[in-house]
Amino acid sequence: MSLPDWERNGWLQSHKSSPNEVRDLLAVVDRDLADSAAEGLSADWRMNMYNAALQAATLALATAGYRASRDQHHYRIIQSLREMSCTHGPYQDATRDSVPRATKTSCASAFRASA
Repeated sequence: MSLPDWERNGWLQSHKSSPNEVRDLLAVVDRDLADSAAEGLSADWRMNMYNAALQAATLALATAGYRASRDQHHYRIIQSLREMSCTHGPYQDATRDSVPRATKTSCASAFRASA
């Protein structure tokens, strides 16, 4: 299923990201990753890495032109990564299976292009 299919099902909504949104989400990711690595934190607080992953996935989804609907919000965000594989932007005609592994460079280029 593609992200447009997800939108038709009501699982995603169209969204235009902004440079401020990208910057703010990256700041949350950086903060939560740093917090999860701090010495002496309980296991519960170390789960900040989950929020870092969630915000990174939110960023990827936003730069692809979508946001998750409220129903099963976290689930939709995380699962959308399987559908993207950085196939938006210069890879929009590729299928998930034809892009075996998205490189950091290709994803970063796609994020910059959409911001």
